[in-house]
Amino acid sequence: MTTTVEVPTFGQLYDIGKAAALLRTSKLTEKSFSPGYLMDVIAGLTATLGEEAARIAVELHLRTFFGTAAGSDLDALALDHFGQTRQAGAAAIGTVRFSRPTAAYGNVLIEAGTIVATPDGTRFVLTSEPLLTGTQIDADVRAEVIGEDGIVDASTITVIVTGLPDSTITVTNPEKTSGGLAAETDSAFRQRIIEWFQTLRKGTPAALVAGAKSVAGVVTATVDESAYPPTVYIADVTGGANSALEEAVDDELVNWRTAGIQVNVVGATVVYQNITLSLTFQAGYDTSAVREQVRAAVVEAVNDLSIGETLYRSAIVAAAVGVTGVIDCVVTDPAGDVAPAANQLIRSSTDRVTI
Repeated sequence: MTTTVEVPTFGQLYDIGKAAALLRTSKLTEKSFSPGYLMDVIAGLTATLGEEAARIAVELHLRTFFGTAAGSDLDALALDHFGQTRQAGAAAIGTVRFSRPTAAYGNVLIEAGTIVATPDGTRFVLTSEPLLTGTQIDADVRAEVIGEDGIVDASTITVIVTGLPDSTITVTNPEKTSGGLAAETDSAFRQRIIEWFQTLRKGTPAALVAGAKSVAGVVTATVDESAYPPTVYIADVTGGANSALEEAVDDELVNWRTAGIQVNVVGATVVYQNITLSLTFQAGYDTSAVREQVRAAVVEAVNDLSIGETLYRSAIVAAAVGVTGVIDCVVTDPAGDVAPAANQLIRSSTDRVTI
């Protein structure tokens, strides 16, 4: 899908102009184009202008191709040709639980817009408006910030910022928040459009994956058809998903699944993998620096895996030897390829890679 266009260089344009001038008159010679001579100045100026004009023409040309357009040019192209818009980023969503020891105070309406937060200041706003009649009730929340900073662990939203009339009420979140994601990058946007082309028939596994990933905050999805009804496993940038994100995907898949065919939506489970390597370094390289580069490369390779995708030892080796300064790599842990369950997502981190 990438379009490559060769732009003529200054030297090439200069030589073309020089050759054309020499063909047109016998009064000019090679010496006429010596540095500083009038013909050298004319040919050089013409070549400079030609190079700039060619650069502008190529730049405008590349903006019209899906594989090379970027930023606002890609946005305009995607909307005009495919009716697709870039995801502007997503705020994490979740559920909080308000509790109190007794209902002696009476009914309390907890208004939409009420602010709750973590002790370190990550704030969430209520998007539902529960009426607390007993001692406990749940409410939907959305992070005030766009991106991963709104993804927090379970039991960490414990601060009620907006005052409530019953001072005995406390708050917590039974599960982690999920779905926070930065604005879609050019490469991610292009990939989603490619997936969209493959799903125009709808109702197919590829269509269900594309439909799930069209929900802001979902970065990977797979379909398991081994049992009926089929299950769509989803994950946000952290590798999992909470019930709020699952519900959002379930609502969206009504537009993608076949009529009458129910689809289950389940958040993936992260399985962390420890990795131990023995490296052979090329002489002359800083082995400490190379070791850290290998750790980063291996983690990137592992964390690119999709839900249910096998981690092959050969992929670990390929990532390691792809680092300059590494001649060979032997994987001692894991002892073999690692195949996760259909709902599992293999992930690692630099502190889990031992060299």
